[in-house]
Formats: sequence, structure tokens, C-alpha cells
Amino acid sequence: AKADIMPKAGQARLMLGNMGAGEASLTINKQTVKIAAGAGGPNSPKGPMLDLPPGKHQYALRLSGRPVHTETLTVAAGEAWGLLVGPSGDVMPLQMY
Repeated sequence: AKADIMPKAGQARLMLGNMGAGEASLTINKQTVKIAAGAGGPNSPKGPMLDLPPGKHQYALRLSGRPVHTETLTVAAGEAWGLLVGPSGDVMPLQMY
């Protein structure tokens, strides 16, 4: 709770980071979030966050000059997940809580 990673009651929290050199855009549940280069890293530790209902969620990641990357993430109430865009444009999901 102190680190502000816990979701609202009955929800899951998704924390977004981008270690790439350019801005990324993530669309999930008809919401599009821009993730600045370096967000969630050492110089800008707090990236964008979303609270999601439990279940399966398909997301689409867009990076300039790359094809759209789509995946599905399954979350449960009370969980916190991180989605980190790596320097090469790959997406690394990490369950944080």
C-alpha cells in the first residue's frame, strides 16, 4: 500500500513502463495510454497505471516503426502487474503482487 501499487477493491492494477528510446502507446479495454520513453525506469520511477476488472484482457502495443504487438493478460482481483516495454520493443509482463 505504501508503494501505491495496490489496486482499488475488486480490481487489478496494471503499472506501465517503457525502457525504449521512443514513446509507446498501449490500448486495453478501449483505453489508450501513452507511455513516455524512460517511464517506470530509474529517472522516472512512476509510470502510468490502470485499474482493471478481473479477467482476460487483450492489449495492443504500438511503437513507431514497428508492427502492432498484441497479447492477452489474465488478472485477478487484488493483483498488481507491471507491463514493461523493453529497449528492443518486446513486452515483459511481471506480477508484482
